[in-house]
Amino acid sequence: MGIIPWLILPQLISILMVMFTSPSPELSMTVGESVGLSSLYVMLAFISSIVIVYLIRRRVERILRVLIALTIAYSSIFSLFYIIPSPVSIPAGAILAYLVMRHGFVGRVAKCILSSILSYIFVAFFPKIFISIFLLLLAIFDAYSVLKGPLSSIFELHVEKLLSPLFIEHGNMAVGLGDLFSYSLAASSSALSDPFPLLMIPVFFMNIGIVATIAALQKMKRPLPGLTIPIILWIVGEAVIGGLC
Repeated sequence: MGIIPWLILPQLISILMVMFTSPSPELSMTVGESVGLSSLYVMLAFISSIVIVYLIRRRVERILRVLIALTIAYSSIFSLFYIIPSPVSIPAGAILAYLVMRHGFVGRVAKCILSSILSYIFVAFFPKIFISIFLLLLAIFDAYSVLKGPLSSIFELHVEKLLSPLFIEHGNMAVGLGDLFSYSLAASSSALSDPFPLLMIPVFFMNIGIVATIAALQKMKRPLPGLTIPIILWIVGEAVIGGLC
C-alpha cells in the first residue's frame, strides 16, 4: 500500500492548480464529437501498446528506449510550454523529462508533477463531457488491454526494467503513467466543475477504487487494470453530486 500516496499526490496538485487558476475550457464539443475524439485517442493508445510489444519481441530495445525518452521529453516540454514562457519552457521541460526518467524518490516526484500538468492542460482545453467520455473509454480499454490485449503480452515478457520510465514504482508495486495521468485528470475535472467541498466526493470514490485495486493486485499477484474500478467509481461520484445539485 506504500504506493498509494504517490497516486494521491498528483491528484492534490491538480486540484490546487485548478482551484487557484480556474481555467475555462477553450473548446466546446458535442457528445458525438467527444465520443469521436476520445475513440481516436484510445485507438492511438492501442496502437502505441502494439508497437511497444512489437519492438520488444524484435529485441530492438535501444530503439524503444529512444522512443520512450523522446515521448517523455515531448510531453514535458509541451506541457510546460503551455504554462510558462517559451524561452524557459524548453530547458525546464528537458530537466523535467530527465527527472522523470530517473528512479527513486526524485523520479516519482517528477512523474507526479508531469501527470498533474498534463491533466491541467486537458481541463483547460476540453469540456467536462469530453473528459468524462474519454476517461470512461480509457477505463474500458484498460480492462481489455491488461487482461486480454497488448499489455498482457508486455507483462508476460518481463521487461519491467526497460519500461520503468513509464511507471511510477514503490517497493514491488508499479502503476503506469497513463493511470497516474487519468487519476489526475479526473480530479482536475471535478475541481473545475464541482464546488468545494462536494468535489471531494467523486475524488474520494475514485481513491476507494484505487485502494481496492491495489489490494486486489497484492492478493492476486497478477497485473490488473488500474483504471477500470477507480474511474467507474469516479463517474458514480459525479452522478451523486449531480443528484445533490
